[in-house]
Amino acid sequence: MSYAELNAKANQVAHFLRQRGIGPDVKVGLCVERSLEMIVGLLGILKAGAAYVPLSPEHPKARLLNQLTDIDARVLVTQEKLVSQLPDFDGEVVCLDRDRAQFETQPTTNPKVKVSTQHLVYVIYTSGSTGVPKGVAVRHQSLVNYTDFICSKLDLTYALQFASVSTITADLGNTCIFPALISGGCLHILNYDTATDGVRFADYVSRHSIDVLKIVPSHLS
Repeated sequence: MSYAELNAKANQVAHFLRQRGIGPDVKVGLCVERSLEMIVGLLGILKAGAAYVPLSPEHPKARLLNQLTDIDARVLVTQEKLVSQLPDFDGEVVCLDRDRAQFETQPTTNPKVKVSTQHLVYVIYTSGSTGVPKGVAVRHQSLVNYTDFICSKLDLTYALQFASVSTITADLGNTCIFPALISGGCLHILNYDTATDGVRFADYVSRHSIDVLKIVPSHLS
């Protein structure tokens, strides 16, 4: 998908969310598989001015409900295939695939939303291994500073091939996405099966010239 197409689809999601009162510092649940739709949903939430809260469809319903309750979620963005794995909650469930016709009625232009450096950009939950999972709030200023540093460190004077191989429910999975998008690079979203299978992963990178990926040493080995 080209940047123009991605921007247009994300804008339509953003306008859809804006009509539901979603704006700065509002936290929106995002429970999707690793896919192009994940990026469309993520950017759509940001373009609405809100903060996305990535949720794993593999987690128990009780954990997901606690997270949705904790962020006081009005909207949960997901995919139709995952609805049965989600808990019942008081907000609205929006499916990026099932509700596509509704998105397509929305403008493709950038929404006019004022967002400051101190507004939330995303919230990542801890594992909860030492107690109740806690949400770690990241603000635009922190993400901008990090992304600017990475772009400077990599000297991104030409477009590179980035690979996102980690779940966005961990900070590791988020920070590779933004340097790729703002530098005009190509972002490869590896699905769960490819990212967690050594043979499939090796085959993928042998067929695609990946310049940058963010991965822990044990996963790489």
